[in-house]
Amino acid sequence: MWNGRPYEIVDICEAGVKFLNKYGRIKDDILRATIKFRDGEMVEVVGKVVRIEKDCIALYLIKGVPYKIIHKEQILLRYQG
Repeated sequence: MWNGRPYEIVDICEAGVKFLNKYGRIKDDILRATIKFRDGEMVEVVGKVVRIEKDCIALYLIKGVPYKIIHKEQILLRYQG
């Protein structure tokens, strides 16, 4: 969630995140957002915009997601699938 709006994450790792942008142009170079994972855990991230595509934005995370949370999400996805 950023600026009170939810965004769908396409790809994520400890150092970066790529999300769909259906709300239009992003004016900021640095974004602060909260990521809510499937198990309800929430993590605040801060990232620099490094790429803007047609409908996606990629961030290099200055304050990223801890590896243990990424790993837990991978396990959840693997067993759901």
